[in-house]
Order: sequence, then C-alpha cells, then structure tokens
Amino acid sequence: MSVAGAGKEIITSHLLVAQSKRLLLRNVENKLARGRGSASLMNADEIQKLGLLVDQLAADAHRAQGNYRRAVLKWGSGDTSDFWVVAYSSLASAAAGLVTKLKESARDLPATDRYEASTDVEALELLIDRWTAAMRASMSAAVA
Repeated sequence: MSVAGAGKEIITSHLLVAQSKRLLLRNVENKLARGRGSASLMNADEIQKLGLLVDQLAADAHRAQGNYRRAVLKWGSGDTSDFWVVAYSSLASAAAGLVTKLKESARDLPATDRYEASTDVEALELLIDRWTAAMRASMSAAVA
C-alpha cells in the first residue's frame, strides 16, 4: 500500500470513529430528552447518570473530531475539497481564539496600544471572514 493510500485509510478510520461518537451522543441525548419528558419512567438518579454520560460522550465526540481534523491536515491531499474545508476552518478557529485573547488583553493596555490591538482584531476578523467564505466555497465544490 502506498503512503497516499495509507493516509486515506487513516483519515477514513478517524472519520468513522468521529461519526460513531456523534451517533452515540445523539442516541443518549434523545434518551435523556425522553427521560426528562413529563411521562418519563426514569427517576432523577437515572436522568443524572444520563446527563453525565452525555457530557462524557460530547467530550469524546469533540476529541474524535479533532483527531479527524488533524489526520486530514497531516495525511490529506490539497487536491480534495475536504482538505480545504478542514484547513480553512482550522485557520478560522485559531484566528477566533487570537481575537478573543486580543480583546481581553486590550482592556489593560494604554489607549495607543488599545488602538493598535483593535486594528489587529479588525484585520483578524477580516481574515476569518475570508477563510469562512473560502471554506464555504470548498464545501460547495465538495457537494457539486
């Protein structure tokens, strides 16, 4: 098997794990919603246990999604729209984190430095908008 073939298999396996985690999460969320319903046969302890399980499964699904994204970036090909969707969304997420940090730290800066930080925030927000548009275009290309 070639490296590219192995990379595709790695990506596919991470995708399947992420999908399985999301399916498990959705199933338990639905069960919890029914348990909280007015005609529930579940007691408060069972509902609490399901709530904890939902939290754990949500964390597992989030971690699996991150593993999938890292696999796409490491093993994926720039020839596929999936790669670009993950790449642009990763860039946008990282920039959004920077925007939050800049906004939080700007409060404690002198006025001139606050102005510089605000222009940096605007520039990052513009990049986020561009990357989001590019990601949407890649998603449209994937569907077409």
